[in-house]
Amino acid sequence: PAPGGCAVDGFCVSDGAYNPVNSCQLCDETSSQTSWTNKNLGPCNDEDPCTNNDVCVLGQCDGTPVVDTYEHNDSKTVATQLGSIGDGADWPAGQVGASLFGVGDEDWFQYTVSDDWFSKIRPRADLVVTPEQSSYEICVYMACSGGDELELKSCQAGEEATGPDGLKGCCGSDSAKIEINCKGSNDSGTVYVQVKHLSGPWTCDPYAFQWGDD
Repeated sequence: PAPGGCAVDGFCVSDGAYNPVNSCQLCDETSSQTSWTNKNLGPCNDEDPCTNNDVCVLGQCDGTPVVDTYEHNDSKTVATQLGSIGDGADWPAGQVGASLFGVGDEDWFQYTVSDDWFSKIRPRADLVVTPEQSSYEICVYMACSGGDELELKSCQAGEEATGPDGLKGCCGSDSAKIEINCKGSNDSGTVYVQVKHLSGPWTCDPYAFQWGDD
């Protein structure tokens, strides 16, 4: 090729011209006159609405996943605290809106429930919004206060499941509700809610669930 340009893909292009199909590659005659040169750093657009702060990395446009304000709550140990309620509280105690993104993300939340009234503790969580064409699962687990052993008496919604650290609970595609008995002086404890992606596209579109004691 003549000085001042590159010959790539069967065309002559000017020095500094970008690859028309990849904005993270350009003609840099000081690097190569016969191939596109990968650009490192510099803004780009990966055309993905679920990423931002897109930047060129070794010739590819790489964006940062858009995440909700609860991140990083990807495990039981970093579960987001929702609050405290008594077993006489009205259902629902609250509603949470969040998202599962990027690939492999899951969300954990926790709240405490106290054995205050002459009623049974039945922690519950219901998915009320999920992204189109995606299937999610919601799980409710509980740990008794003071390390007392928990008896899972029944799943009033969902199927029986075992979570991290041997947590006992139930999981369902739209709702999970458990009836428990703590083998101590009362049934107070910490409830954990887990939201997982089962199938369909990964998207930053929001989901929502209601939580409380029913």
